[in-house]
Amino acid sequence: MDGRAGLTKGGTMNAQRYARHNEYADTIGRLFEETPKAVFAAIAVSALTGGGERLAQARAVILSEWRLLWQNGIVPQKPPGVAR
Repeated sequence: MDGRAGLTKGGTMNAQRYARHNEYADTIGRLFEETPKAVFAAIAVSALTGGGERLAQARAVILSEWRLLWQNGIVPQKPPGVAR
């Protein structure tokens, strides 16, 4: 890897690995594979909305965080609304 998420030294996309993994997912190891997507969604919403205190803001906060992760090369998937 050359430091850019999902790219090999030749600049080609390593889609198999980075479609499902990133450095954050790798940090929690097998737990990432064993945890249902719905559980991660609940954890994300809870963590980003103060335990559900600002639930009405969940969508906006998640999209904002996703955009930041994408802009910083943590995830290769572009959030909705980003020009392709």
